[in-house]
Amino acid sequence: MKVGDLVKLSAYGEKIVWLSVYSTKVGLVINTAFSPRYSREEYYVMFTDKTTETFFRKELKHAK
Repeated sequence: MKVGDLVKLSAYGEKIVWLSVYSTKVGLVINTAFSPRYSREEYYVMFTDKTTETFFRKELKHAK
Protein backbone atom coordinates (compact mmCIF):
# COMPACT_ATOMS: atom_id res chain seq x y z
CA MET A 1 0.00 0.00 0.00
CA LYS A 2 1.33 3.43 -0.87
CA VAL A 3 0.42 7.11 -0.63
CA GLY A 4 -2.50 7.95 -2.90
CA ASP A 5 -4.23 4.55 -2.71
CA LEU A 6 -7.99 4.48 -2.20
CA VAL A 7 -8.82 2.29 0.81
CA LYS A 8 -11.61 1.09 3.09
CA LEU A 9 -11.74 -1.10 6.19
CA SER A 10 -10.91 -4.78 5.78
CA ALA A 11 -13.03 -7.54 7.33
CA TYR A 12 -10.61 -7.54 10.28
CA GLY A 13 -10.95 -3.75 10.67
CA GLU A 14 -14.75 -3.94 10.62
CA LYS A 15 -14.69 -6.34 13.59
CA ILE A 16 -12.88 -3.78 15.78
CA VAL A 17 -15.58 -1.91 17.69
CA TRP A 18 -13.95 1.52 17.84
CA LEU A 19 -13.33 1.47 14.07
CA SER A 20 -17.00 0.86 13.26
CA VAL A 21 -17.56 4.58 12.51
CA TYR A 22 -15.32 4.12 9.43
CA SER A 23 -17.00 0.94 8.14
CA THR A 24 -18.99 2.69 5.38
CA LYS A 25 -16.35 5.28 4.45
CA VAL A 26 -13.73 5.36 1.73
CA GLY A 27 -10.42 7.11 2.30
CA LEU A 28 -7.13 8.07 0.74
CA VAL A 29 -3.72 7.11 2.17
CA ILE A 30 -1.98 10.44 2.81
CA ASN A 31 1.16 9.25 4.60
CA THR A 32 2.97 6.13 5.79
CA ALA A 33 5.49 5.77 8.60
CA PHE A 34 7.26 2.96 10.41
CA SER A 35 6.20 2.68 14.03
CA PRO A 36 9.15 1.68 16.23
CA ARG A 37 6.72 1.12 19.10
CA TYR A 38 4.76 -1.57 17.21
CA SER A 39 7.55 -2.58 14.77
CA ARG A 40 5.33 -2.22 11.71
CA GLU A 41 4.10 0.26 9.14
CA GLU A 42 1.32 2.73 10.00
CA TYR A 43 -0.96 4.29 7.39
CA TYR A 44 -2.54 7.71 7.79
CA VAL A 45 -5.88 7.84 5.99
CA MET A 46 -8.09 10.84 5.22
CA PHE A 47 -11.73 9.91 4.71
CA THR A 48 -14.38 11.60 2.55
CA ASP A 49 -15.75 13.51 5.55
CA LYS A 50 -12.29 15.09 6.19
CA THR A 51 -11.50 12.95 9.26
CA THR A 52 -8.01 11.46 9.55
CA GLU A 53 -7.07 8.25 11.37
CA THR A 54 -4.05 5.95 11.71
CA PHE A 55 -4.31 2.27 10.75
CA PHE A 56 -2.17 -0.83 10.39
CA ARG A 57 -2.08 -2.73 7.11
CA LYS A 58 -4.33 -5.60 8.24
CA GLU A 59 -7.11 -3.11 9.10
CA LEU A 60 -7.27 -1.76 5.52
CA LYS A 61 -7.91 -3.04 2.01
CA HIS A 62 -7.93 -1.41 -1.41
CA ALA A 63 -11.30 0.05 -2.38
CA LYS A 64 -12.82 -1.09 -5.67
